[in-house]
Amino acid sequence: LMSPESLAPRVTTIIPTYKRPELLVRAIRSVLAQTFEDLQVLVLDNASGDATKAVVSDIAKQDPRVRYYCHPQNIGGTNNFQHALHQVKTPFFSLLSDDDLLLPDFYTIAMQSFTENPEASFVACGILHFLPTGEYCGMPLARLPAGFYHPPDGLLAILRHGHAEWTGILFRREILTKIGFLDEKAGLVSDLDFELRDAARTSFVVSHQPGAIFCTKPPTTQSVGTY
Repeated sequence: LMSPESLAPRVTTIIPTYKRPELLVRAIRSVLAQTFEDLQVLVLDNASGDATKAVVSDIAKQDPRVRYYCHPQNIGGTNNFQHALHQVKTPFFSLLSDDDLLLPDFYTIAMQSFTENPEASFVACGILHFLPTGEYCGMPLARLPAGFYHPPDGLLAILRHGHAEWTGILFRREILTKIGFLDEKAGLVSDLDFELRDAARTSFVVSHQPGAIFCTKPPTTQSVGTY
């Protein structure tokens, strides 16, 4: 008989959400369409009070890898991500905003990089940037040379060439015991702070193979704080 551990998924995709059920459906389906299937999706609803619960329930009926939790009241975007990180039990995890999406081979590419580089704490794949109008804006990660980085070289390279949004990053869960969780004092840049703290202390891999799509927001659009 297989042990419970062997039946558990290896990757958790965290999707915080707030009042964007149509976009959320697209994000969830992009995860379920992954060529690497050993995963679960954790949706954290920040008290949307709309159709969010219903659309997630419909998907979960078709695919039991989808899990849903709704906060009784809105706790703010950073706290929603923070709460989600504390729920991760799988060896690997990634964080996906509800208006972004993953490309089908993201986890396959990242897991292969982990196999080839077992010391790595995270793998950053290329992220294609698009405007809400559908206009392609490029792949900023291309400025950061691909390869395996040891500390502090990785941190210095990020500071010199730019960072990857965590939309296209797969992390080892072990990193949470090494650097801790999000620094709530960092506010809207808590994701960048988390990545920089990771890069300062651990090794990581940069791949230019596209793994995700990041939908850039106009300056007037509400920020991540609403997730």
